[in-house]
Amino acid sequence: MIMAAAMPISYHLGLWAALFMVVASVIKIVVSRHVGNTALSKFMRWECVSIIIYWLLCFISMLYTSDVEEGWSSMRIKSSLLILPLCVLLCDTSYLKAKHLRGVGYAIVCAVTVVFFYLLGKALLNVSEGMNVVAAFSSQFDTRHHSYVAIYIVMSLLFVVYELKNNRSSIPQWLVVAMSIYSAIGVLYIEIVNSRAGLLGLYLLLGAVIAFMVFEKRKWWSIVLLALFIGGYTFTLEKTLPGHTNRITQTIENVAKDNTSDARIKINHSSVELSKSSFFFGYGVGDYQDLLQQQYATDNYFPTSHFNAHNQYMECILAIGFVGCIPVLFFLLTPVVYVLRKKLKIWPYILVATIVVLLNLLFESMLERLMGVLFITLIYTFMILVISCQENIFVGNKKKDVPLQRF
Repeated sequence: MIMAAAMPISYHLGLWAALFMVVASVIKIVVSRHVGNTALSKFMRWECVSIIIYWLLCFISMLYTSDVEEGWSSMRIKSSLLILPLCVLLCDTSYLKAKHLRGVGYAIVCAVTVVFFYLLGKALLNVSEGMNVVAAFSSQFDTRHHSYVAIYIVMSLLFVVYELKNNRSSIPQWLVVAMSIYSAIGVLYIEIVNSRAGLLGLYLLLGAVIAFMVFEKRKWWSIVLLALFIGGYTFTLEKTLPGHTNRITQTIENVAKDNTSDARIKINHSSVELSKSSFFFGYGVGDYQDLLQQQYATDNYFPTSHFNAHNQYMECILAIGFVGCIPVLFFLLTPVVYVLRKKLKIWPYILVATIVVLLNLLFESMLERLMGVLFITLIYTFMILVISCQENIFVGNKKKDVPLQRF
């Protein structure tokens, strides 16, 4: 919970919280004299092991990396991947209840709210001192990487949807109102930070909410009202903050036309060309970035900029090859495959969260930045704990209201 609350404020604080978790886990193991998590199914154990295998493949690539210094720098960032999977694998979490995990969701919501109002006050102060309003509420509003900020907010909104749909009758009315207000804040925050992946994630979430309502046969007028809200929100946003929502349509048009004036198209072309020479095993975590810069020069792209592949899947292929993508894809897809296979009632939320992460990895190399590594480990460890929580139940196959079996 401490880590979840710290990361929206500062990923450096999130790292310290993760290290605190390691210390607490070691103490727990020593005191309890028990190693290993009995609450995890075999499938979930392999979920944790797969990310450790990915890290080991990156470590092995150091054997054929010539730029050792750059390689170790990358490995230091990736070492954070090991923190939460190892904690979950080695420490018994069978004591966890749904209320404990919901507390993590509330911690993220509270942290994002505090950050938003702090930045709002700062932006208003900048405007009062003469800063342009558009600048104060766009590029200068939150100077952190917009994609990482947006994905935190989308995940927090997904939790709000879960709470309002499944626990509305058991939470105080004031909290229902507060979470409804937070929904508006989160939507506005995503728009202000201007992230394509964030906007796609937001509209995916809104579309999922409509699908939930249709599937549950809600009253038709409530579905129409939500659809009108989404349309009105998009139209109003484009009028008040022009140039924001059309980033998505411009990208789609540039991809369709193969427009090489678009930076993303250039990055993709050079990355694909470079990957052809070492597709299966990559160039090593220390060398591939310099080779990518050389490819940019060969293609007459970005003479002064130092861009990575801006795509985690391609980044993985360049560093450790397609072989290294296998454990990463297993890690990313296992939770949603498992909940669908077991027909757990939380499957819609795990599905939406997984798709949002997969989309963001198309736009950013999240496992190459500390803030991205910490987020991925946090959200997927959270998924593992939710799936393994003893209060999850089967639905269908005549197993309704039966506790999730232990393996």
